[in-house]
Amino acid sequence: MNLNVLKNKGGAIIAENPKTAFWTIVATAGTGIVGIFVYKYKKKYDREKATREKLVDAECNVLTTAARTACKMMEHACNHIPDVKGVREDLKATMDELKSLRDELGIVYKFNGDDESVTYGSDIVYHGRSSTDLFNHTHTDKSKWIVEGYMKVNMINFIVAGGGVGKSNLMTQIAFAVAKGIRPEFLPPESHNSVRLHVVYYRLEDFDDELEGKYGHGEVFKESGIEWFLPEDLPENNLAGFIRHLKSLAAKWPEDTLVCIDPATKLDGYKHADFIKGVEDAMRIAKAKITPLASIHLDEIEDWKYLSLNNIKGGDKALQLAGSVTALRRERTDENFRFLQCLKDPKGSPKPFGGKVLVCKSIEEKVDDNNKYLHYVYDSVKPEGHARPLKPKAEVRGKSTEACFEKPSAPNQKVTPELEQTIKDMLNSGMRPKAIGKKLGLSDKTIRRHKKQWDI
Repeated sequence: MNLNVLKNKGGAIIAENPKTAFWTIVATAGTGIVGIFVYKYKKKYDREKATREKLVDAECNVLTTAARTACKMMEHACNHIPDVKGVREDLKATMDELKSLRDELGIVYKFNGDDESVTYGSDIVYHGRSSTDLFNHTHTDKSKWIVEGYMKVNMINFIVAGGGVGKSNLMTQIAFAVAKGIRPEFLPPESHNSVRLHVVYYRLEDFDDELEGKYGHGEVFKESGIEWFLPEDLPENNLAGFIRHLKSLAAKWPEDTLVCIDPATKLDGYKHADFIKGVEDAMRIAKAKITPLASIHLDEIEDWKYLSLNNIKGGDKALQLAGSVTALRRERTDENFRFLQCLKDPKGSPKPFGGKVLVCKSIEEKVDDNNKYLHYVYDSVKPEGHARPLKPKAEVRGKSTEACFEKPSAPNQKVTPELEQTIKDMLNSGMRPKAIGKKLGLSDKTIRRHKKQWDI
C-alpha cells in the first residue's frame, strides 16, 4: 500500500468520524509526552541512587574505622587498668597521710556565718583583702640585690669612675657586704641587706701599695671568706686569658658566686663588647649562677660622653649591653664625699631614689691601732644635678682653654732635688705614699711615680 492510498483512507476516516480522529491524536501525543517524562525521571532516579550508594559505602568505611580504633583504645585501656588502680591507691594513701598530719598539727576548720571568714585554729582569723588594700599596701621587692636599687644578681654590673675616685673602696665594701649578707653602710639604714653569696675578687692593680692604706692589712676581710686573685695568679694578664681563667673556675663553682673584677680596664686588650661577651659565655657554662661586678676606669674629662646625666650616650655604646651601670663621682668642694648615680637601672627595676643621687661619706674604720678599712657611710640623697660630670674644656687651636694659660712641665717643677731626696728617705723608712704626699703637700700620684721610678 502506497502513501497516497493511506493518505486518502486516513482522510476518509477523519471526514467520517472527526471527533474520534481528534481524540485519537490527542491520546497518542499525550502518551508520547508521558513516556518522555517517565524516561527522564527514571534516569535522574538512577543517578541519585548511585550517589546514595557511594555515600553509604563511605559512611560504612568511616564507621568501620572508628569502631576498630575504639576497640584498640579499649584494649589499650584495659591493659593499663592495673596501673591506674595502683596510682589511685597511692593517691588515696597520700591523702590519708596528709589528713593525719593535719590532725596532728591541730588545724581545725570552722566557718563563721557572721563575717564569712575562715578560722584556722582557735585564735587566728584570715580575712580577704579589698581591692583598695591590695593596691595600697606596702610592696616588697623579692628580687635578689647585690646593692638594693643599683645592682642585681645574675646580670653584668658595672661601676664607672675616673682615676682615684674610690672604685676599689666601693667594690671591696660591696664584696664584704655580699660575703656576709649584710647591708652596705653607704645605703640608708632602712635598706635591705645584700644577698649572701660566695665572693671571688680579682684585684688587678696596686694591691701592695693600697693594702695598708685602704684595707688595714686586710684584718676586717680575713673572716669574710672572700677568695682573692692577683695579677700573678692569672696565666695571662690580658682579656682573653682572664676569660679563659673565669670559664675554668665557673664550671667548678658549686654555689652562686659574685665575681668582682677591679678594674676590668686594667686587662690588656680590654673592650667593653668583648668583655661582656666573654663573661656571658662564662655565665652560661657555670654550674651555679654567677654575678659579675666590674669596675671600669673612665676619665670624666676625656670620656664624659659615657657619663652623661642619667644615660649612656655616644662613643662605644657597648656599656649599654650591661645589666646595670653605676657612676661613682667625687664631690668637687669636699674630698670626703662621693656621689653614687645610677646611669642604667637593672632591668625591671625603677631608678633608685626616683633618679636622685646617693651621697655617701668616706671614713676610716679603725678596728685597732694597726687595722683600718676605708669605706663609705650613708649621708643623704640629693637631686641628680649635683653629680653632673665634667665636660671637656673649650679648645683653642688644638689646645684646651685651661692648657693655654698653664706653665709647662708643672708636675716636675714642684719636686726639687732636695725634695726628691726627702721623698726617697721617707719611702725607705716605710711611710705610705699617701702620708708622704699629705705631709709634703704633694699628690699621691706624684709620690707613686717616684716610688716606681726608684723601684722602692
